[in-house]
This record gives sequence, structure tokens and C-alpha cells, in this order.
Amino acid sequence: MSKKYSIIISFFIILIGISNKVNANTDSYLANYLPFQPGPLGGMDVDQEAEAWALCASSLKVLSEIEDTKGNSSTSEDLKNRYNGVKMSIAMSYLHHYEYNNMYKKMPDDEFYKGRDKAFNYGKYQMDNLLSIYRAQIRSDLEYQDFVSIYEKLNKTVVDCINPMSAGIQNMYVDRVQEIIKEQF
Repeated sequence: MSKKYSIIISFFIILIGISNKVNANTDSYLANYLPFQPGPLGGMDVDQEAEAWALCASSLKVLSEIEDTKGNSSTSEDLKNRYNGVKMSIAMSYLHHYEYNNMYKKMPDDEFYKGRDKAFNYGKYQMDNLLSIYRAQIRSDLEYQDFVSIYEKLNKTVVDCINPMSAGIQNMYVDRVQEIIKEQF
């Protein structure tokens, strides 16, 4: 099941690349990662993909906090919900790259699953680590730079992060986590 799933995700990653090349935004925290092409076929290595997802998640989190203080609770809640999905994509980057890179290797199942678990656990570690770093960076920018320009940069970053293709990858990553959890029971 995981090999089939990796092929499907890889197909959508190619489509993201085509979409994002047209819509690349240079005034975004993702400027160094544009076009945003997650996954092994997207031209990013796993660490770059995780960093890009972390910038997305951090932007969503900080923007949700700003919207909450402005009294825009509905917008804030929507951004928080999107943050949760994007946050999981950080850890899933490591798992997906592992599965993709090992899907055709002949190895015992237990070795594959141990490697998959290690990749996912490292991804969870990186998720916490990268989110902490990038949220601090964005909050520092808000504190020491022009608020309006950073607010606009956050909004542009969020647009880059939640385009329909990226959202599709996030949803597939979340579905994959649910499949793995079901496998364990």
C-alpha cells in the first residue's frame, strides 16, 4: 500500500511544480523555495521540503495570532486549522522521502518498517525544531521591521502555501498518517 501511495503523491508533486512555476511569489518567506515543489520528484531534498513546510506552518500560526488580536476569530480559526495540516507535512516529508527512496529495494518488511519509523520519528523531531526556529524568526521580523510589510509578506507566504495543489499534498500526507496508525492496530 505504501508504494502505491508514494507513486500517487509523486504524481501530484509534479503537478504542483507546474502550477507553482507560473505563480511563484518572490515577496514571500518561501522565496528561496519557489517554486514550492514538495516531494522527491519536486526537485527538493527532504530537508528543503521540511524547511519550506515549516515556513508555511510558522507563517500560518503567526498570522492566525495576528488575526485573533484583530478580532477576526473566524479567519484565525481557519488559519489554525490549516496550520495543523501543514505542521504534519513537515514530519511526513521525511516519511514520504523514505518510502519513495526505498519502495523498489528488496529488503525484509521489518527492516522497511523500522526505517520508516525512524524517518517519521526524525520528522517529528524536525517538526518541533524547525517550527520553533521559524516562528521566532517571523516574530522577530514583526518586532524589528515594518509591521505592514511583514504582515503582507506573511499573507503572500500563506497564498504560496495553501494553493490547491499544496493543499492536496497536505491532505494526502494526513491520510497517510492515518493509514499508518491503522496498520499498527
